[in-house]
Amino acid sequence: MVTDRDLAPKTDQAKTDSGISEPGGFTREVDLMERSGRVHTKHAPAKNVPMDQFQREAMRMGLSDKTDVEGVQRSLRFNADRLPTIADEVNETSLLFVVDGPNVAHRHGFGSFSPKGMLCAYTYFTRHGFDCVVVIPDGQLRLQMMNESDESMEADSNEVVLALRKLVLQGNLVLTPREDYDDSYIVNYGMSKGAIVVSNDRYRDHLSQAEARGKKFLDLLTKYLKACRLSFAFRGDEFIPSPDFDLAGGKVVCKYVAERYRDAVGGTGFTYF
Repeated sequence: MVTDRDLAPKTDQAKTDSGISEPGGFTREVDLMERSGRVHTKHAPAKNVPMDQFQREAMRMGLSDKTDVEGVQRSLRFNADRLPTIADEVNETSLLFVVDGPNVAHRHGFGSFSPKGMLCAYTYFTRHGFDCVVVIPDGQLRLQMMNESDESMEADSNEVVLALRKLVLQGNLVLTPREDYDDSYIVNYGMSKGAIVVSNDRYRDHLSQAEARGKKFLDLLTKYLKACRLSFAFRGDEFIPSPDFDLAGGKVVCKYVAERYRDAVGGTGFTYF
């Protein structure tokens, strides 16, 4: 096993010979990555690029002994000014999060409906590089929309309403018909798109109703809600996703469910395809 101690230069001359100009910066050809067994290359990272950063970028690009290492260096330079995101960590910027609007809003308002909570959740996911859509019954936002220009509203409330209207126009806030069951939209849309559902609701009533659609659908729904439902908390306006949620594992299950959703639904209802 190669350790940091084995690789550490022992003298100033060793530093000169190795081409290390500063901690983590390499200009020489090294075989460290080959010996680590994770990445195979005989080329050196770009000057002053930390080794762990080069390794991560190489693995993200699927680097092998036949891959042009200069491509990794170009990618590092191209992304030098971009802040890393959680989406980068799971290597899936297209992962979709479907936010249960009423559940999030009531949690933020400690039982009272607080539209700002939906914005806090939406902002959290988009800021970290993910795609996000909020789903809520039309009737629960209608009053806020109608009162947009009400001068009696606090400035903060007006800003929230304007932001929500913008999300509607962008297609990132979906208003379901007030007579429909919004949980059905949230869960089925999430399953069909391979998305993570953001809610503290365990959807037990939805599971009960799903029995009528057959065992195949019920089993798939159970698997989905177990692995792909992200619970959360708030500290004021700070959205805090569950630290115990397995994001990488959830992504795998989401893909599995999406691939089997249409077949599981069969002739028992509409699909989102």
